[in-house]
Amino acid sequence: METLVNFSLIINEIKLLNHGISGESFTIDPQIHRKIERVDNTKSAVTYVLEIKNTPEHPFPVDIVVNITGVFDISNLEEKDVDYFLKVQTCQILFPQIRTIVATLTSSALMNPILLPIIDAKKLFSEKTKEDT
Repeated sequence: METLVNFSLIINEIKLLNHGISGESFTIDPQIHRKIERVDNTKSAVTYVLEIKNTPEHPFPVDIVVNITGVFDISNLEEKDVDYFLKVQTCQILFPQIRTIVATLTSSALMNPILLPIIDAKKLFSEKTKEDT
């Protein structure tokens, strides 16, 4: 049975910048970054930043930034499980929040809602990249 972990969610930034680009055929190229920090012996903070930006390679009518942090009580986890929890399970907990924020933000801006795909948290960040600090 999985250990339940208490957490608090902090929304650091939600930003939508309209570039006024018209058209109907756009592709999004979401970029996701993660930062893991130990707060103390019982808590860790994990921040995810999702950015969808207008670039020459991927023109898009708006820039969207969602930056959220979860502060997780890891005191009930065994030490061998902490790394996996912070890298994979926090993504499974927080990414649905990001998806909801993006869909709500875009529909509230009178745009077609952007529905981000469901992701495989295990594959999102390869161990060869240094996304964590």
